[in-house]
Amino acid sequence: MFSNTDTVKLKGLYRFCWVLANSPAFVRKIASKSIAAILFLVLKKRLYQRISLAFPDMNQQKVKRIAKTFIFSSCHELASMLDLPIEKFEYEGLELLSDAKSKGAVFASMHMGQTEAPTYAIQKLGFDVCTIIGEGKRNHQMNLLGTSLLDRLGIPYVKKQNGLLFELFNQIRNKRCLFVHSDLREKGMKANFLGQPTTVPITAAFISAYTKAPLYFVYSIRKPDRIKIIIKQLASTEDISALELPKDKAAEALTLEVIKCMEDAIQTYPENWFWHYNRFKKKS
Repeated sequence: MFSNTDTVKLKGLYRFCWVLANSPAFVRKIASKSIAAILFLVLKKRLYQRISLAFPDMNQQKVKRIAKTFIFSSCHELASMLDLPIEKFEYEGLELLSDAKSKGAVFASMHMGQTEAPTYAIQKLGFDVCTIIGEGKRNHQMNLLGTSLLDRLGIPYVKKQNGLLFELFNQIRNKRCLFVHSDLREKGMKANFLGQPTTVPITAAFISAYTKAPLYFVYSIRKPDRIKIIIKQLASTEDISALELPKDKAAEALTLEVIKCMEDAIQTYPENWFWHYNRFKKKS
C-alpha cells in the first residue's frame, strides 16, 4: 500500500506530478491547463503526424482538433487520477461479468480516458482485481510515480519481472480479474494496427487461452459529470474450450479480436487515446 518513504524518492518532473496530483482541485485545473498549452506547442507536429498516420483520410482541421483535445484531456486525467474515489461511474456491459467473480477473468485494457479507471471501478463493485506495471528498468522515476499512484488508490499490481507468467497464472487461480494494457508496442505478435505494421502484446489472450479464463475488453471514456466504463466480452470459458486450436494459435486468434476492439474504440473516440506514445516508431 501507499508509502511516504517511496514517494519522497521522486525527483524533478515526477516529483512535480506527484505533488500536483495531491494538490487542491483548483490548483490542478490551472496547472494542467498551463502544462497542456506548453506541451501542445512542443508536440503538436508529432501528434498531427501520428493521428494522420492512423487516419490518412481525415482532414487536417479535424486532426488538429483531436490533437488539441487529447493533450488537454490527458494532462487533466493525470492530474486528477487520485480523484477516482469520488468519481461517478457509468457502466456499459456490466451484465457480461457474471462469470468474472466466480472464475476470475482477463481484461485487455488500453490507455484511453482515465487509464486506471476500469480497474478501480470494477474493484469498487466488489471484484478482486490486479493490474500489471513495468519493472522500471528504463525509467525508474516514472515507474515509482505509477506505483505510488496505484498504492494510494489501493489497486493491487504485479511488476513485470522474472516469474511474471507464473504470478499471472496464480492471479487467475485465485479468481482475480487481471487487467493488461494491450495497446503498447512491445515484443509480441506481428500484426497490423490502425493500418500500420507493428507488434502487439499477446499477454491478455495468452493468459486467457492457457487458463480458460473469460476474456474481456474494457476502456473508459470521460463524460461531463462521470466516467463511462465500456465492457465487451470477447470469449467465455466455453468459447475458449471450443476453439479447436493449439493454445498458442488460440492466443493469436484472441489477440486479433483484441486488436479489432482497440481499433474500434480509437476510431470512435480518437481524442481519448494516448497519442503521446510513438506507437509505430516513426521519426518526427
